[in-house]
Amino acid sequence: MEASDFREAPSNSISQRFLISGASGFIGKSLIQFLNAAGHSVSILSRDQSEERSISDVNDAVQHIPWDPYQKDIDYQKLEGFDHVIHLAGENIAKRWTKNVKKKIVDSRVIPTTFLCEQLLKVNRKPKTFISASGIGFYGYDAWDLCDETAPQGAGFLAEVVRQWEAASAIPLQGSGIRVCHARFGAVMSSEGGALKKLLLPFQLGVGGPIGDGSRFMSAIAKDDLLRGLLHVAASATLQGPINFCFPKTETNKTFSRTLAKVLHRPCFFSIPPIALKLLFGEMASETILASQNTLPRKLLESGFEFRYPDFESCLKHIRYRTRSKYSAH
Repeated sequence: MEASDFREAPSNSISQRFLISGASGFIGKSLIQFLNAAGHSVSILSRDQSEERSISDVNDAVQHIPWDPYQKDIDYQKLEGFDHVIHLAGENIAKRWTKNVKKKIVDSRVIPTTFLCEQLLKVNRKPKTFISASGIGFYGYDAWDLCDETAPQGAGFLAEVVRQWEAASAIPLQGSGIRVCHARFGAVMSSEGGALKKLLLPFQLGVGGPIGDGSRFMSAIAKDDLLRGLLHVAASATLQGPINFCFPKTETNKTFSRTLAKVLHRPCFFSIPPIALKLLFGEMASETILASQNTLPRKLLESGFEFRYPDFESCLKHIRYRTRSKYSAH
C-alpha cells in the first residue's frame, strides 16, 4: 500500500464489527487494513471469487459474505450483528458517458444500495450506522460559491445520480433506528488510484500544468484522512445525513498544479486546453475534470475531526514521502 501509515490507526478498546461492500477498490482495500489496525473486525460483501481473491491478497482473515444485488441473492441472516456498514459499491465514472454507461452508473449505485438496505431491515440486531459513499457532484459542476452540507442540489447528471443514490438508503432506512450517513467524497488523493494516479505521468514527464487558466476550484481529500474520517463518522453518534469529505481549505486547479510540480521537482509551464478534454471525454469532462467544486467539510470540522493533510501541499508531500519510503525500504 502506498500512502496510509496503518501504524497510526487509532486504537479502540472496544472492537467493532464492520461490513464493507465494494471492498475490492483501492479505497476498500485500504479501509480493511486501516480498520484491522485499529482493532476492529471486518467482513465484506463479495460478488464473485475474483473479488474474494483480490481481498485475500490484502487480508486473508476477512470474512466473505456472498451476494448478488442484481439477482436479489443473499443470505440476509449473515448480516446479523454488525455495528457499522460502509457501502462503497459503484461503477467507475471516469469514462466517456454513453447512454448505456450512464445507466450503469445509476443502476450500480441505486440497485445495490436499495437491496442492501432492504436486507438490513430484516435482521434482528440491526447495525447502528449505515455509511454510504456519495459524491460532492451533488453540488453540480459549476459550484463557485462555497458549499457546505446545507447547499442545494446543483445542475448536471452527477448531481442527479447523487440524489438518487442517497435516496436509495435514506428512504428505506427512515425510522429504522439505523443512523444513515452519506459520505460525499471529493477527489481522493492517492498514487494508487483515482484522479492523482492519472495526473502523475504528465507532471513526471515535465509536461503537466493547469487546465485552462486554472481558476476552477478542486474538491479533494487525502486518502488517509478519508479513512480516518470514515472511522470518525462511525464513532460519532450525532453525525448523520450528508457529510462532505474534502480539504477544509478550498484551493484551485492552478494551486494544485503548481504544488504537484513543486513536490515532484518538475516544471509547470504548460496549460491544458479545456476544449481538448471535452473532445476526448465529452460530458464526463465537463462535470468532473473541468468542474468547479468549492466545498467545505463543515460537519466533520464541527464534530471535532482534525485533518492531518488540510491542503494540497501537505497531502502531496505526504504521498510523495510515503511512496519514496516504500521503495527505499526494498
